[in-house]
Amino acid sequence: MRISTAGPSSAAVGARSAQRSSAGLGSTLLIAFALALAAGSGRTSLTPDATGAHPMSTDVTVRDNPELSRYEVYSGEELAGFAQYTVEGNRVSLTHTETDPEFAGRGLAGRLVGEALEDLRGKEREVLPYCPYVRKFLAKHPEYVDLVPQEERAGFGL
Repeated sequence: MRISTAGPSSAAVGARSAQRSSAGLGSTLLIAFALALAAGSGRTSLTPDATGAHPMSTDVTVRDNPELSRYEVYSGEELAGFAQYTVEGNRVSLTHTETDPEFAGRGLAGRLVGEALEDLRGKEREVLPYCPYVRKFLAKHPEYVDLVPQEERAGFGL
């Protein structure tokens, strides 16, 4: 999967805020978000949770789609990304993670990988993280490294 770190421009967010300029909390939050973007590099400074999900990720679900050999992340009813895998015996190779650029910066890839790893743990599967994003996720979340067989960890830089 891929995660773009670029968010909407502060001008675009500001324009949307102006379009929604009715008084109330919603407008206040949009203006605060626009100011945060203008002050930063295109992303807010909100911290992801333990699964890697960004606090702005709402109405997000992750599903295993065994027919396509992938975990899928949905924002509402819209497919936002997937993590491709292959299965050989008790081992699951995570080979590729991708999210639609439209959903970039929402923490969906982290949520996808975190929930996929939780699901694989529940199924008592071993994980081979061939996907660079999954390896990066594992490096940041050592609580999942035990899913990678001990004899394979060095080969994945873990």
